Amino acid sequence: MLSTEQWKQVEAELSYLPGRVSLRADGYHVDARVIQMGRRVCILVWVDGRGDGEWMQGAAEQPRKFWFERKRFLHSKAERDDAAKQARKRGTSQLWKAYLQKIVTRTYSMWTPEWGSPRSFTRHLRRSCQHVELVSLGYCTER
Repeated sequence: MLSTEQWKQVEAELSYLPGRVSLRADGYHVDARVIQMGRRVCILVWVDGRGDGEWMQGAAEQPRKFWFERKRFLHSKAERDDAAKQARKRGTSQLWKAYLQKIVTRTYSMWTPEWGSPRSFTRHLRRSCQHVELVSLGYCTER
């Protein structure tokens, strides 16, 4: 596992635009680079040099360990508010209330290789990986 000083170095390297970090985590080679997408700057993560589209569903181990999970409500805010209002009315059957409650709480998840901040990325790595070692910092030719 990386020391506290090494984690600070990783966060510092990923804090500015041409930043790059290579790690070995739980047997996977993880490459994180700071890139600009439109007007925003984010950290993009590749695992073993790949970023498969099928990983966005989260079925494989790699996205759950290294990618960012985005949770969204299935229904719009207006639909959720309307369903909650209907569920509070008197005389509504329990079956209908259960259906309306599902409308209010149902979500879906999608995993993306984009992280908004270096701190959230490193915190997630600390939680999800048992063994992390630093391979390289910055754009050097050694691996």
